[in-house]
Amino acid sequence: MLNYREYLEVPLLTPLDTSKLYCVEFYVSLADIFGMAISNLGVYFSNDSLTDGTNMNTIDYIVPQLENPIGNILNDTTNWMLVSGTYTAIGGERFMTIGNFHLASNTNAQVVPTQTPNNIAYYYIDDISVTDCTTIGISETNNQPSSIEISPNPATSEIKITTTNAVIKEAHIYTMMGQCIQQSTIANQQLTLVRCPLECT
Repeated sequence: MLNYREYLEVPLLTPLDTSKLYCVEFYVSLADIFGMAISNLGVYFSNDSLTDGTNMNTIDYIVPQLENPIGNILNDTTNWMLVSGTYTAIGGERFMTIGNFHLASNTNAQVVPTQTPNNIAYYYIDDISVTDCTTIGISETNNQPSSIEISPNPATSEIKITTTNAVIKEAHIYTMMGQCIQQSTIANQQLTLVRCPLECT
């Protein structure tokens, strides 16, 4: 493999908060005309930009805070593959950079036999999100085991929530960017829907 690199770097909408846990995810798909697949795709958060777009050398002097597992070769050219993890912010990080932060000698690579023979791995990247982990998920209010199932997934117009050993009094629907789009309250088995964001807190 070559040590030539292209990185996707974007400024965050707001700086990250000190000690806050963030859920990070994005999807990748291997481009059709390249003959290598790798596992070493990672994310690095920084206060300042790492690249000006002209230096195409490997940024191997930093360690990404989040990285795809070493054994998980990203070799699918048809479907989107999820790369995800969590990051506890130092505070003030304003940039997010995605790419391979390893030299060719330290990159876990695999030849893709059906692709054009070359030493290049190139990926499409989509649906990047950085969200506050503390606002995602379901809080347990008792020590009894419970399960909650949401269907269908994905949904277009309506969803069904099925639960065992749990009582749901309120549900909020958020976008991937953390924007509330709908709030539902349940009282006496009656469901009340409220559109967000005007009425949603």
